[in-house]
Amino acid sequence: MKICIDPGHGGFDPGACGYGLKESDVNLKYALLLRQLLTQKGHQVIMTRETDKTMSLGERTRFANNNKTDLFISCHCNAAANPQAHGVETLVYSDKSVSAYYLARAIVESLEKDCSLKSRGVKFRRKLYVLKNTKMPAILIELGFISNEQEAKRLAHLDFLKLAAYTIADEIRG
Repeated sequence: MKICIDPGHGGFDPGACGYGLKESDVNLKYALLLRQLLTQKGHQVIMTRETDKTMSLGERTRFANNNKTDLFISCHCNAAANPQAHGVETLVYSDKSVSAYYLARAIVESLEKDCSLKSRGVKFRRKLYVLKNTKMPAILIELGFISNEQEAKRLAHLDFLKLAAYTIADEIRG
């Protein structure tokens, strides 16, 4: 299977920030770990970015579409005004693909079990550019809340990111 991993944000767009972390940095770290694991499983993996650089949403989706990938995974962390908000959720474009929904559900359930994260479930997001404009099944993973002190502490640790990447990779078959 040919997979495009999209570490969200980057460059002049740090994404959400909290407790000394930038979302773009966390996203890139766990995306690189995920690439390594998926490559070891025999998948061909391309990435929208491998460094802290700026890419527009259009550039990200064109890159995946032009490379004719079979799956698009966008790696993110969540944030909320309420510092008590916590958990993991996956996002899909509602009408895009049944396979994206089932993969998103399997990933969120496994992250809940393996990483002790509260599942916030699968959510449909028809307006998210990268989900709407990719031609292949696409999911966006919100790996905890960077705005929650306890989850930010976990997101700062490489061991947690390795476990999360392993859990995600384990659900991707093909």
